[in-house]
Amino acid sequence: MTAFCSRYQEIKKNAHSHNFFVYSTFLMAFVVMSPVVNYLNFRGIYIIIALFIVIFFISTMKRKRLKWWFVLLASPMLITSSITSLYWEDARYMLSLVFFIFSLYMLQYLNIKDVGKVVDVASWFLLLVIAMAVVGFIIALVGFDPLLEFPNPDGRSNYLFYTTLSNAYFGNFIRPSGIYDEPGALSFYICFVAAMRHLLKRDNKLTWALLTLGFITLSLAHFIYFIFHLSAERIDRRNLLRFLIVGSLVVFIALSTGFHQIFSDKLVSRLAVTDNGTIVGDNRSFRALNVIDLISQKTYVIWYGADPSCRFEYKVCKQKFPMMGENPLAPMALEGLLVSWPYYLIVISLLVSPIFGRRYLVCMGIGLLLMQRPSVTSMSAAMVTVLVVFLMINSISLYTRYAKKNSKNCIN
Repeated sequence: MTAFCSRYQEIKKNAHSHNFFVYSTFLMAFVVMSPVVNYLNFRGIYIIIALFIVIFFISTMKRKRLKWWFVLLASPMLITSSITSLYWEDARYMLSLVFFIFSLYMLQYLNIKDVGKVVDVASWFLLLVIAMAVVGFIIALVGFDPLLEFPNPDGRSNYLFYTTLSNAYFGNFIRPSGIYDEPGALSFYICFVAAMRHLLKRDNKLTWALLTLGFITLSLAHFIYFIFHLSAERIDRRNLLRFLIVGSLVVFIALSTGFHQIFSDKLVSRLAVTDNGTIVGDNRSFRALNVIDLISQKTYVIWYGADPSCRFEYKVCKQKFPMMGENPLAPMALEGLLVSWPYYLIVISLLVSPIFGRRYLVCMGIGLLLMQRPSVTSMSAAMVTVLVVFLMINSISLYTRYAKKNSKNCIN
């Protein structure tokens, strides 16, 4: 009986520690990047320090060691960051990948079941956020003014429309952003959760609810990811019927409320081709060309980045150099390959993943999203990226083991 009670207490303690890691991961991935948190003067590095102290205490009590794969991945990141730090004589480069490394550190204490819990919590949380965003959109459309205005971390104004934030405010029209700094960020996290739900084979009704409601952000990247997610789904009669019913309902609502005109003006029109052959909504290609031009003049940029200001003081960087951000070459231009190589390794892995099957088109869609929002060094972007890659590797590992087993059975 004593042994049974001791075992029960041990299981209970493990459950509590697992819940701590689950909810800490959820907060890191989906909450702490909110401009509201920044406005209240909370800083990501303080959260990292607090979590590290707690995790170190838990791991010490449980006598857990660092996993071999964490050491294998973190060591070269620290070494290459140190080389860049020595080149620029700037110690801040040593911390360039701190959020990404810490995300890997957190992942050590999560198993596939824990990650599934994180995704479940995030799914319902984002459903609430996007539903409130729809309400806020309607409130603005009716003609209500925002409750308050406050600055985003980048200096642009953000507005609270009762149930949602928005930094895209034009008369009675807003592009809602939920709790985030811009509409594209809300779409970004919805797409990541949709991909993770797909990889975990979660019920796709909630997944499609999130993706469909996500169109309220009027994000072009959301539309592109939606196509990849749809292509990755296994379309049977049941799913096709469900999709046709939901699609017809959405079209009916859009036509009856006039939202289709807003959708056309603000999203579809950005896909139009201009007279000189460029896409109207393409505001990134010229930035990539600026990077190529800079590299042709200063080859050291490839390895070390253009200047420390481009990594740590972007406003100063914009005064020194042409616009180079928000394109796939930006990490190389702003940080150099010695710091940004994890980003390129991840993007390439995601883009080639469909060779293992059509269901990994969602990973390809995520890779394209990361090319459009090219960073895995901020706290939340690092955490959600690590989670998606973990689930992709886990899924592919199961797929290859199953394929080998089947091939052996066929031979026998």
